[in-house]
Amino acid sequence: MSDILRVHDYRYIKNVMKKCKEIDEEALARYDRDSTLSAESWQAALLSTGSIIEAVDKVMSDDYKNAFCAVRPPGHHAGVFGKTFKKNECDQE
Repeated sequence: MSDILRVHDYRYIKNVMKKCKEIDEEALARYDRDSTLSAESWQAALLSTGSIIEAVDKVMSDDYKNAFCAVRPPGHHAGVFGKTFKKNECDQE
């Protein structure tokens, strides 16, 4: 969680987790116009994010010469507060 909080606001994270828990397995909900959210989206995002963090750690510690992570996790376009095409709270005066 501490690594995710470096990029996303806590309220946004809690909202995504809540939405994932509320979805039943038979019906997928539309989270936004670009991404379908399912009950497993939070777990998929954690696994893909973790693989990237581990790859970077391995390269930085010279365990690996290079790394490539073929992932496109749920929410990969999200900004600090969620959708990047809307005004973020920090942009308001």
